[in-house]
Amino acid sequence: DASVMTGDRATTTVAPQALFLLNSKLVDRVSRKLADTVLGTPAADDAERIDRLCEQVLGRPASTDDLKRCSRFLEQVRQALPPGSEPIDAWSALCHVLLASNEFIYLK
Repeated sequence: DASVMTGDRATTTVAPQALFLLNSKLVDRVSRKLADTVLGTPAADDAERIDRLCEQVLGRPASTDDLKRCSRFLEQVRQALPPGSEPIDAWSALCHVLLASNEFIYLK
């Protein structure tokens, strides 16, 4: 009922907010810098890098599901990129996705 006042505001994300995060040059620059940081840190493999990225962005270790999804995403992006692309391109895309995720935006 629109005429009733409430002290609790529903948490919503409207399309312009989500589109801003996906299309923002600022978020793109931050994603690239974050990807550069992740790739610049010695790591044994992608799984370790994904775990470090989740720690930095989400404040927690990567779950098994996170590892699967992020690995699958990286593989799909790598296949979609033109030949000769740098590793940072795929990692930057993953960073961008995590920065636009609900878990990054909202506190639990």
